Amino acid sequence: MRQSSQEWKWFSSGAVVIALVSGCGTPSEDHGLEVDNLEAVVTRDSAGIQILESSRPAWPQDAGWQVEIEPFLQLGSRGGDEWQPAFGRIADAVRFEDGRIAVGDQQAMLVHVFDSTGRFLETWGGRGQGPGEFQRIDRLAVLRGDSLVVRNEGLGRHEVYGPDGVFARTVHSSSRSGSGGMGEVSGWLQGGSFIVASILAPDPDLRPGRQVVEGEWYRFGPTGEALGLHAVLPQQVVEVAGSPPRSRPVALAPQAQSYAAGPGLWHGFPNSFEVHRIGPDGPDRIFRRAWTPLPVTTALKEAYRSWYATPTLSAEVSESARAAYVQLRRSDA
Repeated sequence: MRQSSQEWKWFSSGAVVIALVSGCGTPSEDHGLEVDNLEAVVTRDSAGIQILESSRPAWPQDAGWQVEIEPFLQLGSRGGDEWQPAFGRIADAVRFEDGRIAVGDQQAMLVHVFDSTGRFLETWGGRGQGPGEFQRIDRLAVLRGDSLVVRNEGLGRHEVYGPDGVFARTVHSSSRSGSGGMGEVSGWLQGGSFIVASILAPDPDLRPGRQVVEGEWYRFGPTGEALGLHAVLPQQVVEVAGSPPRSRPVALAPQAQSYAAGPGLWHGFPNSFEVHRIGPDGPDRIFRRAWTPLPVTTALKEAYRSWYATPTLSAEVSESARAAYVQLRRSDA
């Protein structure tokens, strides 16, 4: 997908995805892999957590997912035979299970809905402070049953619409951590509960220098009731200095990636090849890739600097620079 001031375009990678899926193992009941029959994956239990460790080699450069150059669907236009909304500033776009597509326009404070062919259907919401109205559209999410959730950041809440576009309810999800303010929704889980993330401030009593700042993830019920702390996980690397101590993010340092889907929260911190799943009852699964840390040599640093300063490089130099970039990010942690 690509964001434009006027259009939202969908790109297809179906042929590649089908090829990749056809090479996977048999899916189990919880949409994982039947790992017992795969020599490259080892299962271990540690403190009740299932660990899946892969020793398979990384994909070669030409085996990754690819995005086609030409879009197969284009939404929003000022021309054509049928009227289409002209987007001001696109905040997010999601696809319903029935094929419809919703696009949030942050400038107009509207959600435009299209059918699976790109034909405009209707508009939901509007600017305001009343139920189902927006001050700032941030993110969209589709719940089971094709209900739509819109993060209304300007008012610190979420608006929920039924699949027919009728406003259903408002969900408040302010952070329960000491940082205050509205936490960021990482995503909505099966059944309608959702996860709110909030980055914690560095401990002022810690000595100056670099430290990993943790984030808190809180779980809320479908109607906004607080269900408690879901997880505390590493979030980003900061540099603490000055008096009183102040922190700033470290450029190019590892930063966590998290996404809530299905049974829980998926979280990875890129100083290691691990993805953790935190279910409703806490951490329950780790996906791990065996790897050996390498020292950050002067040659790697110079290769990275060359790649950063030069827009066009040979494939050999570019690959060396990519390796340097990865090693530098890991060393910052």
